[in-house]
Amino acid sequence: MTICTEIALAPGAAVMAHTIIFEGEKYPLSIARHLPDGSLSITRYTNEMHTTEFINGTVAIEKKPDGKYCVIPRKHADIEARR
Repeated sequence: MTICTEIALAPGAAVMAHTIIFEGEKYPLSIARHLPDGSLSITRYTNEMHTTEFINGTVAIEKKPDGKYCVIPRKHADIEARR
């Protein structure tokens, strides 16, 4: 069982932020979607969807060993980006 102390990104869910950090890459003004096949899709923002949660600022997304994704807010994402 994964314990996500931040925000769990459930399958089918999406999150948008000013900057998303995933696997060492920075994606400005983008949307991350947890796809049904378990992968993560990150695309540039083009239009608003009512089901997408917006997080102001920078977030890091981390994939846990069991395949679940956690969204880590800015104060923690800044640490993650420097690694």
